[in-house]
Order: sequence, then C-alpha cells, then structure tokens
Amino acid sequence: MLPTLSYYAKGKLLITGEYAVLDGALALAIPTKKGQLLEVFPSKDLQLNWSSFDADGALWFDCLFSPELEILSTSNTEKALTLQNILRLAIALNSSFKKELSGKTVKTKLEFDRNWGLGSSSTLLHLIGQWAQINPYALLKTTFGGSGYDIACADANGPITYQITPFGVEVKQVSFQPDLLNDFFFIYLGQKQVSKNEIAKFGDLKINREELASKISHITERLITSFDTTAISNLLTKHEELLSKTLGYPMVKNERFKGIEGTFKSLGAWGGDFVLYIGKETELQKIKSLGYHTIVPWKVMLNL
Repeated sequence: MLPTLSYYAKGKLLITGEYAVLDGALALAIPTKKGQLLEVFPSKDLQLNWSSFDADGALWFDCLFSPELEILSTSNTEKALTLQNILRLAIALNSSFKKELSGKTVKTKLEFDRNWGLGSSSTLLHLIGQWAQINPYALLKTTFGGSGYDIACADANGPITYQITPFGVEVKQVSFQPDLLNDFFFIYLGQKQVSKNEIAKFGDLKINREELASKISHITERLITSFDTTAISNLLTKHEELLSKTLGYPMVKNERFKGIEGTFKSLGAWGGDFVLYIGKETELQKIKSLGYHTIVPWKVMLNL
C-alpha cells in the first residue's frame, strides 16, 4: 500500500558554535545526507498506530493511541509519553490536526544510526511540523528546547549559518568548501550525551556570554570565507581551546587522541557523538587502534 502523505527531514551536524549559539553566537551547521522519513497510511479503525524503524529496517518503537491520544499499548512507555506530548502540542498549535491523526498508520524510518546524535528528535519535530502545518520552532520550544539550528538543517540544501538575534532567528545558506576535503573525517566516540543536561550546565556557568559569543562568531565568519585546510584547522583549534577553557572540559585531542597527527574538533555536546578530524588517511588506522572504529568521510556524511 502506498502512503497518502510522505515527509522528509535531514539530519544535522554543528561545526562551530556549540553552546555559544544559545547566547547569539554565529554558528556553522551542515545538514547530513541522511535523514528521517515519515509516511502516513489510512487505517480501518479510528486509532493511531505508530511504528518507528531504524536504519537497518528493524522496528525499534511502536505505539497504539486511541482517538483521544491515550496510550493503548507500546514497546516503550517513556518514548510513547514523549510522542504523545509532541502530538498534543501540535494539536494545540493547530486544532485541525487532531482529525488528521484519527484512523492513521504512521511509519517513520531513520536513514542514520539512531545512536549517532544526528537529529532523530529534531527530524521528528520537523516531520510532525510539516504534517501538522505548524512552525517546527514553536514545537521545539515547547518540547526538547535548544537553539533550533537542527530544525534549520532539516530542510536546508547545504551549509548554513545560524544565529539567534533580538529580532528572531537568522538562517543563511553559505558555501563552505575546504580545498582538501579528503582529509576531513567524523569520528564516532560512542558515548551519548544528554543535550538538555549540557545546556543546563552551560546555563549555570558564570561567564561573559556576550564576549564568548562574539569570539565564536568571529571564528565562524573567518571559517566560512576560508578554503585553505591549514587556516581552517587553525581556526577550529582556536575554537576548541576557547570552549575548553570556558567549559572546564579537556580538549578532545588531549583526552583521547594524544600522539595522533592532525586537528580534532569537538562537536555538539562535548564528550559524546562525533568529533571532526582533519588529517591524513594514514592516521586512521592509529585512531581505530584506540577503539574508534566508526569513521565517516566528510563527503559521505554531509549534504554539500
């Protein structure tokens, strides 16, 4: 059976501006080539049957809702309650969406590993936003929170700058094409960080937020006009040093990759998911010997 409705959202990676983007820093973000698909099928009853599949095609979550969105059965109560909350908030933003949920079977399919932190939550919000015809940023604000750069990446066609200003969010498409892209890789650390917890910790820091945002913005501005790999590496190292000092966290190269030649840049919530590595392919075997076996080339990961 073919779906009656189909929506798609891209994943994301934040190259600069982690943490500081919350205080108005200019950030560089790039959508990933892989994302998440949502398909809507008609059903014979009035219930809402929701099934979520991972990148391997395996069912990892399902839930059956009543017409009033009461949970009738589920494979994971915590996730079902989160989904229930998102759907009810979507209805609050667009009351006509409620009738769209009745008598439907919904299937979502992730194209990337859901443990990779590439936006399984943000893509879901964007998908539901498309279906409900509501602003996904409004849905984000009342659910997971965060800066919203991941929502911007969901329908971006390439690299973007993202900035929270007093007048709202500014999203601009930019060209970012380093000259030696074959030397750019993403290394999966295998440790999931809880973004909400990291945001809360950052919010408690007694720092000059305006100064930090200004410094990060300056790095991003220089980065998006750079093509030379050495210049880009130097800028990303400066970014890493600045945030390491601010957060009180060790730089990822010093903590995990001592003795490896090249540049390492933490991404997102520090300590989990991916880091950006700029260096020679010959060093990858040394990195794998340290236990990091998932290494994705830049060109394979990102939608440029």
